[in-house]
Amino acid sequence: MRAVTSPRAWCTRCGPSDGGSWKWRKSVRRNLIPEIGLTICFVAVQLVGVLALGWPAGNILLLLWFENLLLTLMTIPRMVVFRRLPEGGWWQVIGTTFGMLFFCAIHLVFSALLALMWRIEITWVALGVPAFLLVIRYVVEAVGRSRGEEPPEDFTQTYAFVWPRIIMLHLMILLCWTVALGGSAFSSAHMQGAIEQATIRVVSVVVFLVCKAGIEIYMTLRPLRRTPG
Repeated sequence: MRAVTSPRAWCTRCGPSDGGSWKWRKSVRRNLIPEIGLTICFVAVQLVGVLALGWPAGNILLLLWFENLLLTLMTIPRMVVFRRLPEGGWWQVIGTTFGMLFFCAIHLVFSALLALMWRIEITWVALGVPAFLLVIRYVVEAVGRSRGEEPPEDFTQTYAFVWPRIIMLHLMILLCWTVALGGSAFSSAHMQGAIEQATIRVVSVVVFLVCKAGIEIYMTLRPLRRTPG
């Protein structure tokens, strides 16, 4: 993945050894702590909902798709604003937007079908509150990117950062489908049906959410782990 922050912009931010790096670290704490905190908070809300409040696993699948949609909607205005950069233009904006919306539509189909199989509870607490927290999280991230980053130097940098996260969300849905299709057969063949499907779903969702949180925090911090050469 191409880094959103270029090496030149990185060195400009780090500054010389007369205190510039201290200012950079201060900026990192200010810009990234809200994003990381909201990531942890959102996953914690989902885990509490699934483990303590009895939210069905299907709700988590719909929230994964909704996150894909928010990533796409967050990126489109950014591409429009920076469309005049090298490798950009309206056709690039339209083509990239179409690709993202296409993947989002495919994601919706897989998520909705599996969510119906795993049961959905459409209530304000079980679906509305976590969806609202997701919106807040991505608004904070969008504002943080607009204020705390150097402007991109070419058009690709306006959207490259979202593709690994979108791919991760798609992989999670595929893994959930693997659990859905293989869990029942494994339980019947090797455990004499001792493991209920609901238990398999909850365990798989919990594992996926924890892994997702770790990967997202790593992706958030990764561009900032460089050192000026």
